[in-house]
Amino acid sequence: MSSWALVTGTSTGIGSALVDGLLDRGWRVLGVSRRAVERENENYAHIELDLADPEQLDRFTRVELPRFLEDPSTTRVGLVNNAAAIGTLRALGHASPQEVARIFAVNTIAPMHLMGTVAKQAPKNVPLRVINLSTGAAGRGIPGLGDYGGSKAALRLVGMTLAEEMAQREDIEILSYEPGIVDTPMQVEARSADDNEFPSAQVFKGFHESGSLQPAESVVVPMLSFLDGRSGERFSEKRFEP
Repeated sequence: MSSWALVTGTSTGIGSALVDGLLDRGWRVLGVSRRAVERENENYAHIELDLADPEQLDRFTRVELPRFLEDPSTTRVGLVNNAAAIGTLRALGHASPQEVARIFAVNTIAPMHLMGTVAKQAPKNVPLRVINLSTGAAGRGIPGLGDYGGSKAALRLVGMTLAEEMAQREDIEILSYEPGIVDTPMQVEARSADDNEFPSAQVFKGFHESGSLQPAESVVVPMLSFLDGRSGERFSEKRFEP
């Protein structure tokens, strides 16, 4: 008997740290990312998958995902939509439709499809916990992050909708989690962007220079508690507080 979780974006950053924590707590984990991940742990399986590719995503949820969800030994199921595309880091109107479409595919469409599929396929007699990684840019306009923030704001609403659709299930809980300012490759990309193209580049440089970045190992602690516990709320929101 064991807990099982699907975590996207496990090659670096928050996703990798979360997998470490889940494995330490005895969870079995299926990790998904575009890059290969080498882990010497029998409780970790990995699938290379481009979440922006609808054909790859469809095959994964139709063919590969059911094999994990149908395991009769599972006593709890978790889904963590952690993978994200940072966006173009340019003001609105300076990105191509193709670039914006990919951002929304990774940040909104793929998590939405995974949430709906897992909720439908997971055993009805086990607790289901879903975490969607959010951002401050989903709640306020930040110059240069319109595509990223917009995709995350849409994901928040999708999580709320799923909570309403699953109202008859007593033990499904969905968390929209804002990890705050975290030391990840995404932060490196943001502070390395051209000041002339990314209107908020200096803001991200300031985060690094002031020592404001939190380690990924710290921000995953509330996520682990949520996955293991019960809050009694179908949908909730939380921001990491150092």
